[in-house]
Amino acid sequence: MEKAPCTSPEDRLLVYRENVMLVADIITPNQFEAELLTRRKIHSQDEVLEVMDKLYSMGPNTVVITSSYLLSSRGTDYLPALGSQRTWTPDGSTVTQHIPREMHNVDTICQHWGWLRCHTLGVDAQAPQQPQGSL
Repeated sequence: MEKAPCTSPEDRLLVYRENVMLVADIITPNQFEAELLTRRKIHSQDEVLEVMDKLYSMGPNTVVITSSYLLSSRGTDYLPALGSQRTWTPDGSTVTQHIPREMHNVDTICQHWGWLRCHTLGVDAQAPQQPQGSL
C-alpha cells in the first residue's frame, strides 16, 4: 500500500513562505515540512535548532517540529519532537525556550493529527468522558 502525502504540494510553498508565515503566531510542521519551508535538510539535533531559528525569522513566535526522522535517544519505538517559543525581554533581546519530547511511535500512514501535536507538548488530549448511567 502506497502512503498518501500528508503535506501541502510544493507549488503552494511560495504562498506559505511569503504570506502565511508572516502572520502566523504558531506553526507545527513535521520535519519534512520544516525542510521544505526553510530549504534546509535536517540530519542532527543541532540542525533542528538551526531550522527552527530560520522558521522564527519568517515570522512565528512558537515553532513545534511535531515529528522527526532523527533517532530518538530512547530507541526506534520513539518519535522525537521539539517545541520552542521565542519571547522578548523588556530590553528588547529574545529568549528561546526549547521543549524536547519523545513519544511512543504509532505505526500509521500519517501521524499529522491535532492530538499528536497536543501530546507532543505534554497535554493529555483525551476523548470526552461518557456519562455514567442512562438518561
